[in-house]
Amino acid sequence: MGGQSFSFKKKQCYQQRLHTYLQAVELWSIDDFIARHDPPCPNYIKIDVPGLTRDILAGATRTLAWPELREIQVDVREQAPADVM
Repeated sequence: MGGQSFSFKKKQCYQQRLHTYLQAVELWSIDDFIARHDPPCPNYIKIDVPGLTRDILAGATRTLAWPELREIQVDVREQAPADVM
């Protein structure tokens, strides 16, 4: 089901409540992931996680210093002025 594959919610019926399912995931900083799994250093990093950009960059200080890394793209969400909303 497109657009719902990562929601972990199952619809039972139109008027019934949604049931939420939990799934454990591993969370790694970029530096810890590279140290543990030893992949080649990325040459491109894209960050599109509103509100967590600083934390993500803080967990990538060693990786960000590598000369192989050529580009970082950070998507930011701008808020519309209050009178437009």
